[in-house]
Amino acid sequence: MTTASLISDISSASRSCYLGAERACLDRLLPGLDSELEQLGFEQLESTEGLGIRLIKKYGGVRLCIPKTFGGIGATAMEAAQVQRAIASRSPSAAIATTMHHFTIATLVELSSGGKGLDWLLIEAIAKDQLWVASGFAEGEPDGRILCPSMALEESVNGFFITGVKRPCSLSKSMDLISVSLLVPGKDGAKNGRLAVALIPAHSVGMSVDPFWGNNILSAAETCSVNFNRVSVDPKLFSYSDAPNSLDRTQTRGLIWFQLLISASYLGVASALVERVIKSGRVGRSYLAQLGIELEGAMSALAGMGLILESGTFTSAALAQVLFGRYSIQQAIDRATALAFELGGGRDFARSGEASYLVAAARGLNFHPPSRSTMAEALGAQLEGEDLHGI
Repeated sequence: MTTASLISDISSASRSCYLGAERACLDRLLPGLDSELEQLGFEQLESTEGLGIRLIKKYGGVRLCIPKTFGGIGATAMEAAQVQRAIASRSPSAAIATTMHHFTIATLVELSSGGKGLDWLLIEAIAKDQLWVASGFAEGEPDGRILCPSMALEESVNGFFITGVKRPCSLSKSMDLISVSLLVPGKDGAKNGRLAVALIPAHSVGMSVDPFWGNNILSAAETCSVNFNRVSVDPKLFSYSDAPNSLDRTQTRGLIWFQLLISASYLGVASALVERVIKSGRVGRSYLAQLGIELEGAMSALAGMGLILESGTFTSAALAQVLFGRYSIQQAIDRATALAFELGGGRDFARSGEASYLVAAARGLNFHPPSRSTMAEALGAQLEGEDLHGI
């Protein structure tokens, strides 16, 4: 299904009920999941670590972004965005955790098709065996850069070994594999090294998972510290960047997928709060319209990201457009959740912690890389005609 036809579906479904198109897409691709999520309820899903993640696997969600030729569901970019928004409206933690898997899968598929070191048989195995793949790329630091990995790689007569820490790392207790970015030294040392991605089994010798997340918000996403102490890495599972100091096509495509899916997930969190306001029946339509302007306008920005992915044009200019869209969604979420929280009223605040939880959880998009503060200078320069830099 193309983005254009999905936009038509969104237009018709929005006339029936809020989030109707997204939940219809979820029912079509993962039938039965939305009903069980709804039955379990928000409180249980968000207070029980990994519950939503296990349910998504139960209904085949691991295969969502794997092409049908590899045994997957083969969701389009926009379908995946709709699924993530729908899941997040039921369980924010599950959507955000599984986003890490889906965008990693999209990157691995690109690597497989491009012949850069990963075999298509690996993708088939992930689909067949329902394997979760966690992401060990960027760190959760304000000035962290994707092209500056912190993992130390050691090469010896016994092979390659990595040492370092990935935190925060969602999906860390359910993961079967983890992808890690590395700088593979060249003959003259790290300065002439190549950026690479390695795939590592989750229970490798030298790996451990320690507690990290101390906040009850999004605690069910299994966000921990993953530690690597001279973990052996199979060089056959390396994939190399063509340009170590800039994003190549594969990395750019993966980063666009990430912005699409993580934005859709947090949009779903905000949508859950707005849905509460709509169902209360106490708010005037002019206020509801303002909430729709913010969040459905954000959904239109996601559709634009989907069109970029469908176009196959993965340039720095395309990435800049996606980042502009992501930060506009970020701002729309902040405005909409503030208004929805106010409209919910003091009684809603006093009787339930759900609204407060959703407001805080929806702000999490601000913390995912690349941060707006990190990219502001580069995006301003891009508008003046320079290539995007600073990732």
